[in-house]
Amino acid sequence: MNITKAGSEPWYFTAVYASPDPSRRRELWKELKDFANTHKKPWLIAGDFNNTRFPSERNTSCAETSRHSAKFNNWVEDMELLEIEFTGASHTWARGLNPESRRSGRLDRALCNTEWGLRFERAKAVWLTHENFQEFVRTKWKQSDPLVPTLKHLSEELQIWSKEVYHNIFRRKRSLTARIEGIQKTLTSGYHRGLIKLELKLR
Repeated sequence: MNITKAGSEPWYFTAVYASPDPSRRRELWKELKDFANTHKKPWLIAGDFNNTRFPSERNTSCAETSRHSAKFNNWVEDMELLEIEFTGASHTWARGLNPESRRSGRLDRALCNTEWGLRFERAKAVWLTHENFQEFVRTKWKQSDPLVPTLKHLSEELQIWSKEVYHNIFRRKRSLTARIEGIQKTLTSGYHRGLIKLELKLR
């Protein structure tokens, strides 16, 4: 869905209701990735993804569920999507009335690309916590220039800076994840104290 409002840049919204069938979910992830590759505007994706991302998002776990979560996480990171904060119950889906059969998890969420996140002030609040933010503003602020052009220039520079910084974070995370996976594969063939320490350090 293309969202347009007079005086502001259009953006995309995609409502998701993913299938419980893993193979059909993979087809959906591919379709969304294809869309992202051909549409570069701000983009919000929200709904029932029928997948959890982390163990804390479900009350039970098994090897199969963990594999599905890992694949979902890989997709989110490969797409360089940001998780939008939420309020309310931590689990959005539940089934079963007694403790033995009770199953619950967080299947609903909202994700966005960097361009969409930069449209909203709450997303920009993360800039203030970055170690290089204040120095960046100091070097870009031109006190001798008129206020309005200075603010416009600073805003444009911040957009570029943010995309570069947070794109590098995704890239570094993928690199660290690959190193950890390599260490874990090596450890399956035997105990190695140095590798175990390195794995803990990378985490």
